[in-house]
Amino acid sequence: MSTSWDPALYRAFDDHRSRPFLDLLARVGEPDPALTRVVDAGCGPGHLTGLLADRWPTATVEAFDSSPDMVAAARAAGVDAAQVDVRDWTPPRDTGVLVSNAVLQWCPSTPRCCAAGRPRSRPVRGSRCRSPATSTRPRTC
Repeated sequence: MSTSWDPALYRAFDDHRSRPFLDLLARVGEPDPALTRVVDAGCGPGHLTGLLADRWPTATVEAFDSSPDMVAAARAAGVDAAQVDVRDWTPPRDTGVLVSNAVLQWCPSTPRCCAAGRPRSRPVRGSRCRSPATSTRPRTC
C-alpha cells in the first residue's frame, strides 16, 4: 500500500489534520509511566509524533508510514520512522498505546487492519483510531 504523499501539501492543512490526533491522544487517559512502547501508525511527516514522546518520555516511540516521502520528512524532523504498510505490521508485545490518525481509511479491509493494531499477548491500554469513510461503507474501530 505504498502511496506517495507530498509532505508540504499535507502540512498545508495541518490544523485540520492535527485536531483529530490531539482529540485521540486526549482520550487515551492519564499517562502511565510504566508503558514501554507507544506507536504512531501512519505518522505522516512526523510533526505530531513528538507529542507521544512528550507524553510518555520513558517509552519507546515507534512511528511508521507507507509513503516513502512521508517517512523521509519524518526522519528529517528527527523522528525515527520506518516505511511499513499497516497491513503488514504486527505490534510488538510491549505496545501500550497505539494512535492512528490517518491510515486505516486507506485499508481495503478496515477490520483486518484494526485487528493488526491489537497485540496478541495482552490488550493495548489505549488504542484509538480515526477513520473517515472513503467510500459508502462506514469505518469503525
